Amino acid sequence: MPSNYSEDELLEAKRQIGSILHKLRETVRALSEKENADRLKSQITLAQRRIQALGIANALIEEAMGVRIWRLSENPAMIGEAAEWFSSKWDIPVEAYQKSIEGSVHCADSVPQWYIVRLGNAESGRIIAGCGIIENDFHDHPDLAPNLCALFVEEEHRGRGLARRLVEHAGSEAHRLGRDELYLITDHVGLYERFGWKYRGDVTDSDGVTVRLYQAP
Repeated sequence: MPSNYSEDELLEAKRQIGSILHKLRETVRALSEKENADRLKSQITLAQRRIQALGIANALIEEAMGVRIWRLSENPAMIGEAAEWFSSKWDIPVEAYQKSIEGSVHCADSVPQWYIVRLGNAESGRIIAGCGIIENDFHDHPDLAPNLCALFVEEEHRGRGLARRLVEHAGSEAHRLGRDELYLITDHVGLYERFGWKYRGDVTDSDGVTVRLYQAP
């Protein structure tokens, strides 16, 4: 889809939509829990329609940016395939990913959340990239949360900006979830600096290995 807007403008639009979606979902949750929820049905329905409309707007923005990022909490039929894909890239049991991703389905407005990119932006396309947002990526500073994790792009699809797009999307999603900060751990030097992330120092992972910790811009 052609666009007359710059990438920065589209990203800012996604951030704003994400913030509004978070507030609308909180409104629906609060109204639904009230004792007189039946009387508030029209307000709840209106908020739900706005959530749907903004979700469509987000999808159109992603299309205009040239890549669609699938949120697995909204696409539970993809969970099994995604869990196997992440497991094959990071040598972590499929069950661990399955449990975390399934948990996101029941908490669409909180951590954890998981995302994938499919070949050709098609639902039938194979997974070519993905990442997640979890509370702690197995390091000794649980106060530095949440964490971007499991970022991976298939080798033949690198150099297209998919890693940058996923990282930027994760930042927007963190704001949508009401989280002001986002961190990650890595042994890469120089990669995340290109995305505007700040090196905060070293931390120790669950294997006792020293790794670099970055904070999102």
